[in-house]
Amino acid sequence: MTATDAYPNVIFCNLMYSGSSGVDPVLREMLRAARYYFTPFGPEGTARLAGEVVGRHAPFYHWTHDPVETFAGLIGQPDYKFIFLHRDPRDVAVSWAHDFQHQNICPGLSLRELMHMVITHNLPPNASAVCQWLTQPCLIVRFDDFKQDPYAFFNRIVAYLGFDPFTGHPLHNGQMIPSSATKLNEIIDRHRFDKVAGRERGQDGAIIRNGYMLRKGISGEWRVALDDELISMAKQYLGPAIVALGYEQSDNW
Repeated sequence: MTATDAYPNVIFCNLMYSGSSGVDPVLREMLRAARYYFTPFGPEGTARLAGEVVGRHAPFYHWTHDPVETFAGLIGQPDYKFIFLHRDPRDVAVSWAHDFQHQNICPGLSLRELMHMVITHNLPPNASAVCQWLTQPCLIVRFDDFKQDPYAFFNRIVAYLGFDPFTGHPLHNGQMIPSSATKLNEIIDRHRFDKVAGRERGQDGAIIRNGYMLRKGISGEWRVALDDELISMAKQYLGPAIVALGYEQSDNW
């Protein structure tokens, strides 16, 4: 199989600390079978994207955290497929603060102080950008869905892309052939949290940085990590995004 312009360019975007460590490597290995070109940089290099892919005939894949504005004129075009992954912003705040502490980004600040900083300063612009993605013609996926059933999660992505990456053929009734499904499942298993991190989801352990960030891989940790004041701050600064994303029905939580 040779990749041609018939395959869409794929851009995977996610809210930071939303599970890209489990999704991006599977997408890369899956699309490698379709001979996609991969940009030689991650989210930090998105500003270089246009210069990197101009003139290329093979479809490309790129992972980014950038907002909708970066891709004005591309979203909704038939030769582009956008996948947006999100997670409860409250859990994002917890992971972000732990990573700041791990990397000693703000020496002298306690974990609680880091959470306060993330909730009130770092995260709000990103949370607002998430709400913009919800209005775009792209595939919206959630970390919770990936965690609950990664096989269904990636099969949904394949259905959205519209072709079998292992054969290059269109899907039959929205499905890959059995041998392709087996290959995809093997890729998913290879990148499971427990295999990469060496411990089960939710188990305490050192943060792992291998191009991604792996810590616990769970949802709902904010319920024990945030005290009343931090919850109040989350309502003030992140409330609209939390409701828009469907993690709460109102600010009464």
